[in-house]
Amino acid sequence: MKAKDVVATVTASAKRRGARRRGEITTRSAAVRLFRAVEPNGVLTERALFQRIGYLLDLVSETAEREITAHWNQTDVERLAASKHMMAYKAWGTTFGWPSLPGHAPSRVGWAALEIVGRTVRSSAHRRGIIEALLSDTPLPPRSDEVSIRNNQRRIECWTTDHGRKPASFWEMEPDPPHLPRQAVLSATDKQFLVIGNDLAVGNAPVTSGDSVTDRVSLTDRVSMSILLPTQPDPQTRVDWTWHDIPIKRPDHMTGEIGRPTLRLKGKRIIADMPFTTATTIPRHPGVAATTRILAIDWGVNTPLVASVTERLLDGTISTDGRPLHFSAPGLSTKIHILHRQIHFLTDKINRIGEMLGVAPDDRGLVALDTGKLSRKRHVLWTERDRVSDRLSHLDQEFSHLSSRWAIEQALALDCGGVAVENLASLEPTKHGKHQNERHAQSPKSQIIDKIEYKSIDAGLSFVKVNPRGTSSQCSRCGETSRHTTAPDSTKPGYRWLRCTACGISLDRDHAGSERIGARALDPTTPIVIVKHAVRRESLDIATLPARGPRARHRRSRIEGRRACSVVTPPQPGMAGHRAVGAGPETTFVAQVCMTVNPRRTDPRRLDGMRSAYLGGIHVSPIRRLIAVQMSGNQLRQVDQ
Repeated sequence: MKAKDVVATVTASAKRRGARRRGEITTRSAAVRLFRAVEPNGVLTERALFQRIGYLLDLVSETAEREITAHWNQTDVERLAASKHMMAYKAWGTTFGWPSLPGHAPSRVGWAALEIVGRTVRSSAHRRGIIEALLSDTPLPPRSDEVSIRNNQRRIECWTTDHGRKPASFWEMEPDPPHLPRQAVLSATDKQFLVIGNDLAVGNAPVTSGDSVTDRVSLTDRVSMSILLPTQPDPQTRVDWTWHDIPIKRPDHMTGEIGRPTLRLKGKRIIADMPFTTATTIPRHPGVAATTRILAIDWGVNTPLVASVTERLLDGTISTDGRPLHFSAPGLSTKIHILHRQIHFLTDKINRIGEMLGVAPDDRGLVALDTGKLSRKRHVLWTERDRVSDRLSHLDQEFSHLSSRWAIEQALALDCGGVAVENLASLEPTKHGKHQNERHAQSPKSQIIDKIEYKSIDAGLSFVKVNPRGTSSQCSRCGETSRHTTAPDSTKPGYRWLRCTACGISLDRDHAGSERIGARALDPTTPIVIVKHAVRRESLDIATLPARGPRARHRRSRIEGRRACSVVTPPQPGMAGHRAVGAGPETTFVAQVCMTVNPRRTDPRRLDGMRSAYLGGIHVSPIRRLIAVQMSGNQLRQVDQ
């Protein structure tokens, strides 16, 4: 590569890192399945392509295991951690030298192997610094987050319990090198091994139609990936390596520019984790003055998402309309709970059989059929546990996608400028009992937060994380500490309802928490919110109305009647959205809809597919759209909620 190309590449990478740090661009990955490939001799099926990619992963894994075994000691780990190279494979190559490859393989195979080893050892070096600081009571290394400190402290306590003494050092706790994933990180390669473009020829490595410096292309409907793969497990000559042209169909959510993927095998499928970068005009963490209306979301156990709309007025006060929005999926939650219990049951049986056989709990070892009845039974249990785990992972992904889509749809429909959530990175519910801890652990809050973040950025919304301390225990109207009581629509004991003795407010605990989250996102110095009445001229989205039918109508009438007849603390006059004695006033909507006012919505992702897939298992607040009414002089104006 010429000197000017090197300078241009470094400059482009520095600009991209700066834009990502400022929140101007976001990078995430999409898992794409590969089905076939084209080589000079013809078309390869998925099975043949699976076999050849397996040959490549074997070469990468063999080189990576040899390198990490040879350099797993304190001196080499410290030398690698002191390297200033951004790419892990460059840091490893300049520190310890470039590896020797088995048989005949391109040097890029060694680069992919060193990238995996370098990332793993750098992570171990950071973990080593935290553990050594905890053992010697010295200052912690920089960039040590609370979660890492807590987890490593627990590892030290477990090791102390098992051995009856504290470990002397990190190397006594981890004498063996860590496990390396069987994958090929192709971000460490160049065009001599991998080319990504929209129209690639077979048999050579053409230049892409995109930027020749950054090697990134804009995605169309289909993208081709040309990669050099071995044709046999032990390639000895250059003839054993052939270029393969693999077509990739772009997923719907994959927009922007793509980079080099990571190849891995999952069961009998070939997965390529394709990174793609999208530009956004709104920073990820905008601060206080970025928007005046925001959708605040609070997390619950029985009701996963409870949201409310908060707005900063011209005089600086924070207001809300007092109406709660909820996303509840009892059907999906029950399925997830059953699968968790089934996994615990299978794990206990596997551990008991392992104790009888004298096998380590994590030793899966595919046993032969003639090694005994218990061994065969243990192998069957492991297979069943893998099947249940895959099903559970699928449901968690579905649940997080559906809930995040609902949140973004509500924010866009209510003309909000952003979404605010709690920062639950260090959530640890250890004081609620075993049953409640299981329910908290089963809720995929981190997945929901991640999906809400990138979907809000794609939709042009701001995303803010606030401090969760006191959001559910303090009153959202006066800021005083309140009491938690049993909900008026339930006979079961619990703490789902909030009653404030200072101002007399009585409302749902999660609803109050969402209001405080919105107030902190708009103005951290303002502890309270006020209720602002506004004429509601809006229309219901037919795709997200509650489920129809006699059973659904009977259930809704029974719940509403029970809430209306409940005797609770009456709210202050004029505060909407609270439960009081007797039925509340009915809300009248404008029947004539002139137009939908939402300029940012260009390609809405509706929830009708969600409702058809999980009909009866999801209860959500319907999405209400702002409408414009006909005024005098044939002029249209937007009516606020």
